[in-house]
Amino acid sequence: MIEDQRKFKILFVSNNFRPYSGGVVSALTILIDELMAHGHEVRLITLDFGVPCVDEPYVIRIPSAITFLHKGNHMAVPWRINAYMKKLIAEFCPDIIHVHHPFLLGDVAQQLADKNNIPLIFTYHTQYEEYAHYVPLLPQPVTTKTITYLVQRFCARTDLLIAPSSSIKKQLEDVGIKKSITVIPTPIRDHFFSNEHLKNNKRFRLLTVSRFVPEKNLFFLLDMMRLLDTNKFELTLIGYGSLYNELQKYAYEFCKFNRTVVRFIEKPAQEILLDEYRSADAFIFASKTETQGLVLAEAMANGLPVIAVDAPGSRDIVQSMINGFLVANIDEMKTKLETLALDKTLHEKLAQGAAQTAQNYRAEKCIAQLIAHYHLALKKNE
Repeated sequence: MIEDQRKFKILFVSNNFRPYSGGVVSALTILIDELMAHGHEVRLITLDFGVPCVDEPYVIRIPSAITFLHKGNHMAVPWRINAYMKKLIAEFCPDIIHVHHPFLLGDVAQQLADKNNIPLIFTYHTQYEEYAHYVPLLPQPVTTKTITYLVQRFCARTDLLIAPSSSIKKQLEDVGIKKSITVIPTPIRDHFFSNEHLKNNKRFRLLTVSRFVPEKNLFFLLDMMRLLDTNKFELTLIGYGSLYNELQKYAYEFCKFNRTVVRFIEKPAQEILLDEYRSADAFIFASKTETQGLVLAEAMANGLPVIAVDAPGSRDIVQSMINGFLVANIDEMKTKLETLALDKTLHEKLAQGAAQTAQNYRAEKCIAQLIAHYHLALKKNE
């Protein structure tokens, strides 16, 4: 247990929560569960998307004037944000306001934190400018510039700015963020750490876990599979998203893959997901927009070497010849996988390195860092 005499009242604020799933939602639930397990009191203010959800008692939803779908994603226009959040802050009296999204609710939370002299923490979970295509009505170039400006302004007004990886810290510094940035990885749940392996594969089994959306670059992986000998390799893609049907069509109609060679699993139950991690031989990843990539840590916790496209997020956890490989293109990924499948000694070395790397993402270690910085933020505001 963390030695921590003072118990905080912490208000989390995020536009992104269920019915969404994915990295940010996983991060929020893990952090809240761990903080509450250590005796801290936490509330989460989020949006009401007009979709029935079974929420935990700590979830508070701001009513929405309008809800709609855009590109298959739930959108909400909240109603009277300032009044609702002001009332909630007065009732809860938080010691810390921890924002996980800089727009809408996050912007109002910043204003109220400033008025009430409450430390404002911001975790930069997402490369927001890479998601400009999800914003309706405005042209993408205009949206991208606007998002970049607003994020920079928001970061400058925080008491503590957290990046989940060193590469994202550097990226923020490179675009002109002058604020001191603290790196605290988002933890993964203990059940991902497993010594149980179910490997008895006829083919070298590849796995990826991702949302099926454009920015995750999943067609790259299918094109790479076309270069491999499908008598020796197979691929399982786990996730959900707007490209689910299009990816299947590309795999089975254009690439002509056998359904035993390329499999899709949509939103599996937790035990099925864990079984897939335990039965895979390697994890492959093509996204270029990750801030951390929790699935990479989950894969490594299961002893899977990771072969990933060289990009922020991946670069922070994948070390070539230690726990996997970073690659620049499809041909490099193909070559590394063929080498890994043939060289059992190398595979075992990288598997052990992956398991060791994953220890850095143990909840106990990450939460200790977060609580220590909560203390520092409060001292600065005293």
